[in-house]
Amino acid sequence: MSNQMNQVVQEYALLADLYAQMMEKVKDSTAWDAKEPGHVQKVICLIEQAGETEQRAIDAIKQAFPETIGNRFEDIGLR
Repeated sequence: MSNQMNQVVQEYALLADLYAQMMEKVKDSTAWDAKEPGHVQKVICLIEQAGETEQRAIDAIKQAFPETIGNRFEDIGLR
């Protein structure tokens, strides 16, 4: 596997972990019911981290397959 694909795999593994953390926080109804001040902020932070992680994964995919992705813009049948 290429270095770029290793990065893609690592980024999506991190994304899966961030998602699991988000779901854990969201399912913690006690914290929501108590309106713990840091709870919502933690979920927001995890969502921001997930967005940045996904963008890094997308960028790594674009680097791994630049020619293939570039070719699709010229041929409508490949879109």
